[in-house]
Amino acid sequence: MVALSGALFFCRCNETEQKTKTAIAGPQTLVSKTLNNIDTGMADSMMKHFIALSGSDKNPMPTSFFISKDAIHKIVNLLHKELAEQKTQPLQDPKDSLKGFTDGIRIYFASNLAVSTFPLDNTILLVSTKDGGRVPDSVKNSLTRRRHIDYYQHESADSLFMLKNYIEPCKGAQCYGAMLYIKNPSKAPCNDSPNGIPLDLAENMVANFNKGDTINTKGIWFELALFEALDKSKMINGIRIYFAKHPFDKKHPEISLRSTVVITGTVQNPKGPLDDFTCDPAFQEYMKRRHSMFPGDPLDNGELCPDNCN
Repeated sequence: MVALSGALFFCRCNETEQKTKTAIAGPQTLVSKTLNNIDTGMADSMMKHFIALSGSDKNPMPTSFFISKDAIHKIVNLLHKELAEQKTQPLQDPKDSLKGFTDGIRIYFASNLAVSTFPLDNTILLVSTKDGGRVPDSVKNSLTRRRHIDYYQHESADSLFMLKNYIEPCKGAQCYGAMLYIKNPSKAPCNDSPNGIPLDLAENMVANFNKGDTINTKGIWFELALFEALDKSKMINGIRIYFAKHPFDKKHPEISLRSTVVITGTVQNPKGPLDDFTCDPAFQEYMKRRHSMFPGDPLDNGELCPDNCN
């Protein structure tokens, strides 16, 4: 499989901006939660805790997170149902056929409220987004040139919310199966990874994560099509998300030295999920479409906050 990369950092750049919590029309009973089943109030407190303290956390803990294929499938199914319902409603803007429709997921950094010493106990939150219209020209890190507005209200009975603690964290670089922590020339990388990140670069980005620097990004947005490709894959049993850091990049200053995440596909192993770098047709199809739309994609299929925030 591949190394997917994105600058994962959770886009809560404007603390005073109220999150858009758009209700889904219909008779369902709604809950206000992140996609990983955290109540909105708790999620907001965890993000604020991270923002308040992360600037002083000089050596954040290397961390990776495993998410099962079943959880990914349930996430995609939920968002597809919500998108279908939205399409039955009148357009929010008759001149903009994209605005108001579910378009992706924003991954936020957050921290355990019980830990205020360093290193913080950092985690991730997955939040669904809707298209919010075009972004101003001043926003640099936005290939799509669209805003992506968080929303939290979902049908309470959806099977996704029957899953408990489906994001499995592993602290430190000794996690079984987390192969990006190991520089191994015997790996067989796929040269056409879903986000265009070569294996050696992905390894360096993960290794550079906690080199005396604070986390300098708050969120990253990924398009729904990426998760659809993950769901379509017949090779993986899940994904692993690593905290990482972009190298210096003179050509793309908007991501240069920015905190991020790298994502790999995993396969089942008797000891647990194992990163796999075999070429995956589902990802190759996704990247072919993406590169045709965004030929200047700077080795990253996510949009960082700052600049592209909720």
